[in-house]
Amino acid sequence: MRLELKLKKSLFVLAIVSAALSANAATIFTTGADWKYIDATAATTFAGDTTGWSGVSYDDSSWYTGATLFGNVDLGLGAPATEWTAGYDAKVRKTLDAGAGIDGAVLNIAIDNGYTLFLDGVQIDSQYAEGYTNRWEYSVALGDLSAGLHTLALQLDDNGGATAFDAELTGTEAVPEPATMAALGMGALALLRRRRSSK
Repeated sequence: MRLELKLKKSLFVLAIVSAALSANAATIFTTGADWKYIDATAATTFAGDTTGWSGVSYDDSSWYTGATLFGNVDLGLGAPATEWTAGYDAKVRKTLDAGAGIDGAVLNIAIDNGYTLFLDGVQIDSQYAEGYTNRWEYSVALGDLSAGLHTLALQLDDNGGATAFDAELTGTEAVPEPATMAALGMGALALLRRRRSSK
């Protein structure tokens, strides 16, 4: 009886520890992250096929790669890492590996002047405002992202003058339970069954 009670207590503690480790609130990516992009400057104007460019299956291997911040001047967000010339409406894409899943994902966006946002090829938001941006000017709730790959894509809009684009994704990352905990749980259950069968 004592052994059975101890095993039950051990399994209860194991469940609590496992639940605590099952999710981590985190910044998934932020300033400095790489994005695929085209049409940000005269030199990056793209002549290829952009049909379905915001979707998961689109091949962006021939696009350019650049890190945020995109822009042509420091608007108080920091010096741009990738040139985005005024008057160009750039397209940017990012393939995101959500691992075991991301709950409550939120995309924070800094932009001058506007954007249209797509998640896995589906438009989910569009904003436009004159004037300089701030960090973070917009926060878009993406909901819960399932395990595996997802595509974030934005059409960036500019009407001349200064440009700026930056983005940050936050959320709660699901974490697969450690194999050691799974092994301990199986061992405890085996002992409990052996104890019962010996009665």
